[in-house]
Amino acid sequence: MSGVRPEPDLDWSYDYGAVEKDDVGVVRLVGTATNSGEVALPAAELVAHLLDDQGEVLSQRVAEFEHLARGEEAPFDLDFRLPLDRFRRVDGAVLSPRFPG
Repeated sequence: MSGVRPEPDLDWSYDYGAVEKDDVGVVRLVGTATNSGEVALPAAELVAHLLDDQGEVLSQRVAEFEHLARGEEAPFDLDFRLPLDRFRRVDGAVLSPRFPG
C-alpha cells in the first residue's frame, strides 16, 4: 500500500508598524502563526523580508517555532532596526514558511 505523505503548512497574520527614532528606523511585525497542516510540526520558521519598491531585500528576520500541534497557534514579534536611508525605502514585507529537518 502506498500513501500520500501529508505536507506541513503554516498560516499567519500580522500587524505592521514603523517609527523613526533619532538616526534609526524601526519596523515591527507582530502576529500569530498557525499550524494549518495535517501533521504536527516539530520545528517551523517564518522568514520575513522587508522589501523596497523594486523588490530588493532590505532586511530579514526569522521567527522560530517548536512543537506546533495541528491547529496550534504561536505568537511572533520581529523587530527590524535600519539606518534611516534604508528605513525610508521600505515598501512592504513578505513572509514565507520554512520547515527545517
